[in-house]
Amino acid sequence: MNVDFTIAFESHQDNNLCQTIKQICSVESTVSKKVNTCFKTTFWILLLGLLVSTISILFNNNTFFGWPWMSKTSLYDNYFEEYTPSIQSRCNQDALGSDLVSFLTAYRSKDYTTALNIVQPLANGGDIDLLLLAGIGALEIDKFEISTLYFDQIIDLNDYYFTDHAKWYKALLLLKTKKYKEAKNLLTELAVDPSADHHDESVSLLNRL
Repeated sequence: MNVDFTIAFESHQDNNLCQTIKQICSVESTVSKKVNTCFKTTFWILLLGLLVSTISILFNNNTFFGWPWMSKTSLYDNYFEEYTPSIQSRCNQDALGSDLVSFLTAYRSKDYTTALNIVQPLANGGDIDLLLLAGIGALEIDKFEISTLYFDQIIDLNDYYFTDHAKWYKALLLLKTKKYKEAKNLLTELAVDPSADHHDESVSLLNRL
């Protein structure tokens, strides 16, 4: 009888021990899963935070994967301001006569095709004012070769007033035609000279390219 009781007691203890071990293993497994889940969650939170911070920095610098976040077209639209000619400008009004009025009317109404058709034959005479206006008119209707030709003529003349304007509008043309390195070179020429026309705009635009 005592032997049977002892065996039963030991068997009961073994069962309790097994249950205890199972409970410990179960708890350990649960804890391990929670730790793994916590680690994974922390990892993804940190990764997401790093990604957000990186994107934020790139956005603040207007760059993303090495490219301006704002499209080049948007930059062109933001920085292009129409050059405003005047009847009292230095152009040869005697040679133009009524054509000057017609040109200005078309130009100011943004009818650049008509404006260019009027001014182009006159600009071929070499008047620097008209070269600039013809170049800008051609730029606005995407006649880039004609526009470049006029801007380069002005730059070569090295006029104290019009050369800076020609460099600025040619830089915008290069931006519009995706020649970014050349655009930066021209903008840098204006940016390093505090007395240059379009100096401030050039500095600002360079910071966004």
